[in-house]
Amino acid sequence: ILDISPKSESAIKNGIKLLKKSYEKNKNFYPKNQILIQNQTLEVNISGVIFTRTPDIGAPYYVINFEEGGTTTKTTSGISNKTIKIYRDVKLSKLEKHWKALVISIKELEKLCDTDLLDIEFGITNSSNVIIFQVRPMTSVNKPFDKKFLKTFSEQLKSNKQKYSRLIKKSHIPGKNTIFSDMSDWNPSEIIGHNPNNLDFSLYEYLITNDVWDKARTALGYQDVTSYKLMVKFGNKPYIDIRGSFNSLIPKNLSKKLTRKLLEFYFLKLTKNPYLHD
Repeated sequence: ILDISPKSESAIKNGIKLLKKSYEKNKNFYPKNQILIQNQTLEVNISGVIFTRTPDIGAPYYVINFEEGGTTTKTTSGISNKTIKIYRDVKLSKLEKHWKALVISIKELEKLCDTDLLDIEFGITNSSNVIIFQVRPMTSVNKPFDKKFLKTFSEQLKSNKQKYSRLIKKSHIPGKNTIFSDMSDWNPSEIIGHNPNNLDFSLYEYLITNDVWDKARTALGYQDVTSYKLMVKFGNKPYIDIRGSFNSLIPKNLSKKLTRKLLEFYFLKLTKNPYLHD
């Protein structure tokens, strides 16, 4: 219950009564329950819940469910509508100011609690000060990743970063860089899934995304992007290379200048409106 003046005894009593009645109404009342009264945090810019590892398997990511704005009601009721994941060993200099401040605070809590399996409610003020509302042990995961697997995970992550850096560079087809999408064009997310087995992935490559996709569009009068693979894989998740997709949907008789302008417009539009991936 928010906005109760600490100077008003009657307001505090009424707030306690309202809270007690809400539990009685929901038949969740237990005589030994206690009521916690704390200072209301003002000027909250971001609030949410952070899990210090993924709640399903304990993978090494901070999972942050959050909301922006001055209210914390969605956080306390468990319906925050935005989620980001931050790799636990990320360089802090890579993070935005508010997330950097939060991760520093969480690492401090992990040391104090002597565990990296925590479920934490937090708030971040307009000046990027972090407020911790509650700290609980994670109940969905009871042990961290195996250290050997963690090393393999780290190596795979590094390998995928290098692959990404290589693929976004200039290619033999127009486009300064590219974007990767799991639901655009031939939509691997729906056709072979987010985590396909090797047979599914290789068959889809052979039947569609290695060259058949390009041959079909070239025959219809679109740009020829021969030898450009439409689908790539990061980790075990397939993505469509949007540079190839956009090029293959531009008529082949357009000038190079107009082709470049169209590509720049398409990339800008998609970057500003990520919901258009689907």
